[in-house]
Amino acid sequence: MVDVGPAAARAAWAALAATFGTRVVAKRTSAMMQWAAVGLALARVQRRSQFLDEFTTVIGRTIYAPADLAAGPPPGREFEWIALAVHEHVHVVQWRRDGGLRFALGYLLSPTRRAAYEVEAYATVFALADAFGRERPRTDDLVDSLRHYGLGARALAQAHSALERAAATGVVSPPVAIAVAAVAGLAAEETG
Repeated sequence: MVDVGPAAARAAWAALAATFGTRVVAKRTSAMMQWAAVGLALARVQRRSQFLDEFTTVIGRTIYAPADLAAGPPPGREFEWIALAVHEHVHVVQWRRDGGLRFALGYLLSPTRRAAYEVEAYATVFALADAFGRERPRTDDLVDSLRHYGLGARALAQAHSALERAAATGVVSPPVAIAVAAVAGLAAEETG
C-alpha cells in the first residue's frame, strides 16, 4: 500500500490544478453557488444546505467545493481527498471535451447524460485504488452515491452496468495518471 499522507494529497491536487488550470473556491463564498442552491431547492432537486455543504460543483476550470475541501485533506482521509480531486478534474476534462454549454445542459437536463458523466468520474476510483494498493469500492456503493444526483431506476441500472465494465477494464484517465505521478514523484523526492 502506498503511503498517502497530507503532503501527497496536496501534491496530487497541485499537479492537477497546474495541468488543468483549475482553482478551488469555497461554495458558500460564491454568490453564483448561493443562487444555484436556492434554485435547486425551489425545484425540489436538492436541499440548499446539501448542495452547498455536501457536493462539489465544476463550472469550467473552477471547482466549487464545500469549505472543508477547500481547507485541505482531513486527517486520515487523504486517499479520499485525492479521489475527489481526480473525480472533479474528470468533470473539467468533460467540460473541455464536450464544450461548456453541451456539458452543462446535458448534466442539468438529462438524467442519462448526468449518469454517464458521473460514471466516467466515479470509475476513476478503481484505477486509483489499484495504483495505491487500496481496496476497490463496491460498485453497489458507488451506485448508491449516484442516488443523490436525481437519477431514476433506469439511469441507475445503466450506471451500475457501466461501472461494472469500468472496473473490469481498469481504464486510467489523464487525471488519474497525473495524480499518481505526483504522489510517486513526492515519494521519490522524500526517499532520494
